[in-house]
This record gives sequence, C-alpha cells and structure tokens, in this order.
Amino acid sequence: MKELKILYLYPDILDLYGDIGNIKILKYRLEQRGIKAIIDNYSINDEKPDFESYDIIFAGGGADNEQQILSEDLIKYKEEIKLAKEKGVFLLLICGAYQLFGKYYKGVEGNIIPGLEIFNYYTKANQNRSQRCIGNIVIDVSLNNNIKTKVIGFENHGGQTYEINNSFGKVLYGNGNKFGDECEGYMEKNVIATYLHRTTSFKKS
Repeated sequence: MKELKILYLYPDILDLYGDIGNIKILKYRLEQRGIKAIIDNYSINDEKPDFESYDIIFAGGGADNEQQILSEDLIKYKEEIKLAKEKGVFLLLICGAYQLFGKYYKGVEGNIIPGLEIFNYYTKANQNRSQRCIGNIVIDVSLNNNIKTKVIGFENHGGQTYEINNSFGKVLYGNGNKFGDECEGYMEKNVIATYLHRTTSFKKS
C-alpha cells in the first residue's frame, strides 16, 4: 500500500475551530484511495521533526494568544520549513497558520507577532473586535491542470490579510482575505493557505 506522511504542527494549540477534523477527513479520503496516512504531531518542546521527510505539512487555526505562544518556537525552524517547501513538500495552512507563514500579524493593540516570512503577505487585526469576517463562504478555485471547482467552507477571522499575489480562489459569497474582498487565501504549486474551515468541493459540470 502506498504511504503518505503528514506532519501536523501544534495540534494542541492550533485547533481553535476543530481543525483536527481536516486531518481526520484527509486520512479518511486517502484510505478510501488505498493510501495509508502516517500522521506525526509536533508541538513545543517536542524533538525537531525532519520537515523534508514529509509529503504534507499541516497547521490549523488559533487566536492571537495562541499565535503569540508558538511564534518563537515556529520561527526556530524557518529555514528548514522553507527548504522543505522548496523541495516540494506540500503546505496546507488554515486560518492562524495561514497568517503565521506570512511576514507578520499586527494585533489590535499594535503588537507584532512575527511570521516565518516564507510568503510576502501580512495580516492586521481589525481595530473593532466585534467586527469579524464570519459565516459561510463560497469561492471559485482553479486547481492543478485547470481543474475548476467551487469550494464551500466557514470563515471566522478578525485579521485582514494584504499583499496577496496569487489567491486560492475568487469569492462568490462571503468575505475572503478581508472585508468584502474578491480574493480568498493564497496558493502556489505546493501550497494552499486559506481562512476556510470544514471545506467541501464541488466540481463544475
């Protein structure tokens, strides 16, 4: 049986909206295709992983406090993660992790949480804590080999992300990277970074 190795970063910290469900679904779908999913967890004080040895690196969502807690630990591995990405390891980043892989996150009080700077985008918190991009969201996505599909999920973020040069998809309903944006997330050949939780995909007929 073919095997696929997944590194799950900070499952005890970056699981604000039940993002472990992404891992469970990914494991289930792989097994339905005859692929064995090997999932290793990494969190603060664990032994450093060999990032390049994995097929997928996954990280989920977390609030400002959780991001502040793990930022220093994550940045220690900046070069290793960047090299793994350059060598083809796939990055799947949800919500808070999406933000942390950019330049920085600026909180409501003006505090800066440094990111990995692997990507050039950055995020600023909305100054009004009661206003959030929250609710169901639908985006148009073009995947590898021009596979057209709609992706439906749920977004809940106060952070507004700027300087996206290649989005995950076009917003049909919802907010996206910031209030009323036309674009959602960030995508490269082996990267999907998104605010969408609990996603479902529907191919166009």
